[in-house]
Amino acid sequence: MLGPKTLEDDSVSAHVRNSSQPCKIDDCPDPSTARGWCGAHYQRWRRFGDPTFTPPEADKQCRIEGCEGVTNARELCSQHYYRWQKFGDPEATPIRKTGLKSVLADRLCKVCGEAFSPGNSRARLYCGRKCVPARRGGGVNRRAVVERLAKRDGWKCHLCAADVDSKLYWPNRHAGSVDHIIPVFHGGTDGYENLALAHLTCNVSRGARLLGEWDA
Repeated sequence: MLGPKTLEDDSVSAHVRNSSQPCKIDDCPDPSTARGWCGAHYQRWRRFGDPTFTPPEADKQCRIEGCEGVTNARELCSQHYYRWQKFGDPEATPIRKTGLKSVLADRLCKVCGEAFSPGNSRARLYCGRKCVPARRGGGVNRRAVVERLAKRDGWKCHLCAADVDSKLYWPNRHAGSVDHIIPVFHGGTDGYENLALAHLTCNVSRGARLLGEWDA
């Protein structure tokens, strides 16, 4: 429980509430709130021990040319440091928010050699899906892809030239499956021009061999 208030407590409370007197610091027009100082000078006294103390201005600026922000970390201001954390480049421009073009220069695709815009990605190496290496583990070997290839080329195995029964599904050995014309092992991609329909048994039998190395 709180004890009874003393005369000293009453005098302090009255002094804190008294806002008619100006701050004791010369040239300060703000009213006093505690110890005869305004709120700003009182907080400086509490923090630094001197109500007239003025924190020194930062002598370091953001290392990005033209930016006058004060450094936060890695010699970057808060805004550029955030962009470095999020995009890997302190000068990256968030395209989705501003609609501005990326500051990253065009680069050459690792597979086809054509120039493309990487957006804000520093890790992008390929111009599009046609050049992205196929994912190991049958990333495109799905029924929807099988039916798409069958619609393009007909229900016929491109390895043995025999018909593929559209009513059979994996894991039936005679069901349709997706085969890479140029195997992934030899640099084949998931582009549809490199995919063809094949019996599952023919696909497994061929493995990673090139077409000239395999005989049905």
